[in-house]
Amino acid sequence: MYPMISNRIKLQATQSRQEGLSIREIAKKFSMAQSTVSLLVRKVHLNSKAKNILIEKANQGRMKATQAIIKKRENRQKEANLVAQGLLSGVIFNREFAFLVASISYECEGGKSNFGVLEFTNSDPVLVGIFLSALRKSFDLDESKFRVVMHLHSYHNESKEKLFWSKVTSIPGSKFTKTFNKKESGLNIKEGYRGCVQVKYFDVSIKRTLLATKLLLASKMGL
Repeated sequence: MYPMISNRIKLQATQSRQEGLSIREIAKKFSMAQSTVSLLVRKVHLNSKAKNILIEKANQGRMKATQAIIKKRENRQKEANLVAQGLLSGVIFNREFAFLVASISYECEGGKSNFGVLEFTNSDPVLVGIFLSALRKSFDLDESKFRVVMHLHSYHNESKEKLFWSKVTSIPGSKFTKTFNKKESGLNIKEGYRGCVQVKYFDVSIKRTLLATKLLLASKMGL
């Protein structure tokens, strides 16, 4: 069955397998194809020690593969960060740019009706912070017109989350209205999830101005 493989090599390959060497290691050791080694050692009986050695090697292999994937993702993210930094390097955060950021953010995450108050709802603290920073730079706001509604799960600490979101929004806790408690089992806890906030600003004219930007921007882009 193996005319080109000496009995001595066959015996050594078998002994190597019994000692816990993987098929890849045996193939490399004796300069054979892995498929050949697989056929050669498929009937080799492995004791518990050899099995444990192979299991440990398999676990280490999976760990190395996972680490390699993570490293690749980190490198790709670093590359993306560098591209983003280059594209934003010449941008000046003036009132016009702030207004564009605020209007596009609101178009994505804000209330769309032309009636009622301005409402921006999101669970991402960074996005909420960006929107409010851009909104404040775009308009001369009356801070007393702000209100915040938190949407929390049963596992959240309301006082702790109020302090957190107050810092993110720069809106005092006294402007936070009754918290909306979501109905759920409490078994599916989202790690790092701080709940969701709905920021309200009682000025419909600003809301309409933000919503008007989409069509104007599309026109400027020839869409």
